[in-house]
Amino acid sequence: MDIVAVLCVRNELGYLANCLSHLSRNGIKYAVIDHGSTDGSLDLLAQPRFAKDLVGRWNLPYNGLFELARQIDKKEQCISELKPDWAIHQDADEVLHSRVEGESLCDAIARVDKSGANAINFDEFVFLPVDQPYRPDCDGWQPLRWYYYYHPPKHKLIRARKEGCGLTMERGTGHTLYGDLHLAGEEFALRHYLFRDQQHAYSKYANRRFSAAEMKQAWHLDRHAQWRKRFKFPDPSLLQVAEHASKQALDRTYPKVEHYWRWSAGLDSIRLRHLLRILFG
Repeated sequence: MDIVAVLCVRNELGYLANCLSHLSRNGIKYAVIDHGSTDGSLDLLAQPRFAKDLVGRWNLPYNGLFELARQIDKKEQCISELKPDWAIHQDADEVLHSRVEGESLCDAIARVDKSGANAINFDEFVFLPVDQPYRPDCDGWQPLRWYYYYHPPKHKLIRARKEGCGLTMERGTGHTLYGDLHLAGEEFALRHYLFRDQQHAYSKYANRRFSAAEMKQAWHLDRHAQWRKRFKFPDPSLLQVAEHASKQALDRTYPKVEHYWRWSAGLDSIRLRHLLRILFG
């Protein structure tokens, strides 16, 4: 089965090697859109370990604004030209995988394909570098283990779809699909490594200029004009921790309806559970 992940990349040197390595290990090919990178991140594609699974490369000029709609439109164009069996919409700071221990993403999608479904929703788990920085180009799974399950009401991340079914991301943020949708009866996992360290958390959105048209549609509101100090990482007691870095069945028991920089003060269910364990074992 021909499965291709399409990425739009702008200055993602800190993330890209890990993202592409994970895709290769999981039997997924990839296409890359260069969105005006200046940090040398796209030079990685010339390395034999990455070039072997690269099936396409395009350019999308950068005009100084974060314009998600332009990125989505370009991804749709690339997918239309490539015509894979399944396509994945992915960002460089994300790792997608099955929730079945030891199952590759390729095998999981093939299993879903046989079920008759034409799309897969992904649960989002935000991993934070609270005890150590994110490791660029690490061998195997990223060692970060502290995370929270981000799941606002009606939150969807339908990132994988079967081609030839008329499904499209156009008209939206890329979180959902339009057309004759038949979702798989299970969710896969999306590990979101939003920040590489505390300084990166403070600076990532500080100078980002968002499209005015997209802001009018209420896109990007949780990242726009946030107070810098809000991005200070939370105490680990407010987070969940994976037993080991490679654990695929991540815990969905305590969903968060907002990202950590918008959490209100006080105890939440995860911190309360932590304190109860300390008190009563």
